[in-house]
Amino acid sequence: MNVSFTPREVSELSGTPRWTVEKAIEQGVLTPAHARLRRHRRQRLLPLYAIAYVRVIDGIDLGLSKPMKKRLADGLSKLDVQAFANARIEITPAVELDLGRLVGDAMTRAHAYGLARDALIVEDGEAPGGERVIKGVGVSVYALASRALKARRLADLRNEYPDLPEGAIEAAQIYARAHPRLGRRPA
Repeated sequence: MNVSFTPREVSELSGTPRWTVEKAIEQGVLTPAHARLRRHRRQRLLPLYAIAYVRVIDGIDLGLSKPMKKRLADGLSKLDVQAFANARIEITPAVELDLGRLVGDAMTRAHAYGLARDALIVEDGEAPGGERVIKGVGVSVYALASRALKARRLADLRNEYPDLPEGAIEAAQIYARAHPRLGRRPA
């Protein structure tokens, strides 16, 4: 299953500044797809490999040219999730990148987040503004993320919400950081 991410999610999951993602889009190295959100709003979505791309660009200091960046993005786009851990990509005849060292297990975590987000986080049609909630539990994503920050142990939080699906807490935390409520700065 393919998962896509907003530029803010790419930034959050890769641990890179948001401007790195925006610059890659501006340069045409990463091309977002546009999906219709609610009503007339559209959302830019990037593929999974965008996380690896910005992490590599932020993690190396080689001054890559735009054609090299495009070759890197093209090579990354051909890899599946498991391949990132051991893959090596040649960006010029003498320069090869060890993706496992640069990207680590970020791709596996990002893929798991994308699947959990798509399966567990839904819009509450009854709440004003379409508040995001955990499917089947009805607890707000932002409330759960806030409680997780304050909880001493995650076990206490699981006791408080016994019907909480596996992966919901981490998905809520990442989602809340990547999608701060309007008028609030991201944590």
